[in-house]
Amino acid sequence: MPSQADLKKAFKLEPGAQLADNIAITGCDCDHRVAQVSESEEFPMEVTVSLAKGATPDDALSAFKEHVKKSKIVHSQFGKPYEVTFGTSQLSKEEDQAELLGDDYRVMRASLEGVCGECGDKIVPGDAVCTPLASDDPARWAHEACMLAKVKREKASSGQ
Repeated sequence: MPSQADLKKAFKLEPGAQLADNIAITGCDCDHRVAQVSESEEFPMEVTVSLAKGATPDDALSAFKEHVKKSKIVHSQFGKPYEVTFGTSQLSKEEDQAELLGDDYRVMRASLEGVCGECGDKIVPGDAVCTPLASDDPARWAHEACMLAKVKREKASSGQ
């Protein structure tokens, strides 16, 4: 299996790499999990970017998705080739996490697979997820971005 460093190098996800003229990667943390023994492995990543004048977080997400949309062949340290494809990419901003935490939500990285209680899409290990602190219902887990959108809709409708 390729190393995390080899994956970051193959996809040009190292600090200083440009996703667009006004969007640069400032950091990339990578983990490794065996999804199915001898079948597939996962490398959840958290990529941090800096936005120059005029760039928005949504621009960064679009640029990142474009940057990693094609699969690549990455070799292990023993020379064995592996085809690597990126899965789901989500936007997570520190101020968004602060807003959710201020509204009594538990925010964390998923360690198990599940289904988002808001959008119905799959939750995979490594996804940013959250749930209301007052809930023990596993169906209440949702992607962080989905829960944030719900909280913002509720605040807008209540005039807050």
